[in-house]
Amino acid sequence: INRLHAGFAIINLDDRVAERAESWQDSADPFARQLAAWWFARHESDPLGKHVEHALRDLDRGVRVAAVQGLRGRTLAEAVRGRLRLLISDEERVGYTCMH
Repeated sequence: INRLHAGFAIINLDDRVAERAESWQDSADPFARQLAAWWFARHESDPLGKHVEHALRDLDRGVRVAAVQGLRGRTLAEAVRGRLRLLISDEERVGYTCMH
């Protein structure tokens, strides 16, 4: 969890946060994608905008979880909650267990 806190601090270091989050969203590193997902979920004006929806469709479960965690505390309209439920219900089940 300390990596997440450190990452959240790093992503907010200067006023180019959105640029950094956008570049991290396409990173090969799932941890960088998690940070981007969390940031967009917290700061994107549309709670399920293109970046958050992109994160919710990521193959890495950690990225999807970070996006949902970022949405916590936001007031979501019923239509947005419905879209979120649809995205979550479409989630493919993985055939492995992460032992990280």
